[in-house]
Amino acid sequence: MGARDEGIPTPIQFSFNILAYFTALQLPAQWRRFLHPVLASSLIAVLGVWIFALIRGNSLDNALNAYKTGTEYTQLWQDQKDLLNLGVGDLFSSVLDVSIVALALSMFQYRHELRRHVCSHFLNTSPLLFSWITANDHLHLSYRNSCS
Repeated sequence: MGARDEGIPTPIQFSFNILAYFTALQLPAQWRRFLHPVLASSLIAVLGVWIFALIRGNSLDNALNAYKTGTEYTQLWQDQKDLLNLGVGDLFSSVLDVSIVALALSMFQYRHELRRHVCSHFLNTSPLLFSWITANDHLHLSYRNSCS
């Protein structure tokens, strides 16, 4: 299954994302304190998608729309017609569903400590959230892609 509007096969994007993650794991330990491998690999993946789009003469917005089309695996099981091709983002979000449940189970074990430190977590992450929104606004990304 290929990515829509891009002409870039999903296996190329999928492989690039996996390589981006392994590259991010190679960051020095001092950098990983602030730049988690998941965040670093996401940044590398978006840059890679952008480069692939530029090679094809498309915009980042079109490339991100092809990257995550919104088609879910449950729709494929229901044999719905006229579905968009699966993008790499759709495949990763399917895997992420299971990861979220696993995280929720471990967070339940530490719920008392989480309640104790919720204010400090909010104060630490809110500047990052607002800077992300501003950065997406400057990149002229659509609202749908800036929040995904």
